[in-house]
Amino acid sequence: MTTKVFKISTAKYILLIVGLLFRRWAWIFAIPFVAAIVLSFSDLRFLIVALMILFVVVPLSLMFIYIYFGLTPQARFSILEKTLDINKSYFSAEFKPISDDCPTPPSVRLKLSRITDVSFRKDCYVITIDNSRYRPIVIPYNAFSSPDDLREFSSYILKK
Repeated sequence: MTTKVFKISTAKYILLIVGLLFRRWAWIFAIPFVAAIVLSFSDLRFLIVALMILFVVVPLSLMFIYIYFGLTPQARFSILEKTLDINKSYFSAEFKPISDDCPTPPSVRLKLSRITDVSFRKDCYVITIDNSRYRPIVIPYNAFSSPDDLREFSSYILKK
């Protein structure tokens, strides 16, 4: 089975990563922020600390997340235009040319046995490879031509 040409946006991919990270680590930002807000009632300088956390620390952290997770092979696999060739033991991605002056990335073959987790979102699969929790491969449902292809792919990745 072969999918249609598809990709997801970089913003959607990073938003997914940030969601995964902040679900687990949001307390690191929330506790100092809330503490600074509470302490600002007794000393106004803590309000400045809270605003620094909100407008300096959090955006800087988001920038590091974007750089650290957006420049991985899994991100390339998700955000570049490609078609997937799928069978029972592997799926391979054949990338489309990016532009005339930029070389086409080599195709990637991924064994289904490397899949450690699959989560189903409202519009895509989020596939975890080799326990790399925060570097998922994202495949939108609309990449498949028919609901039968979608069911067939689901059966392949759930059997792994």
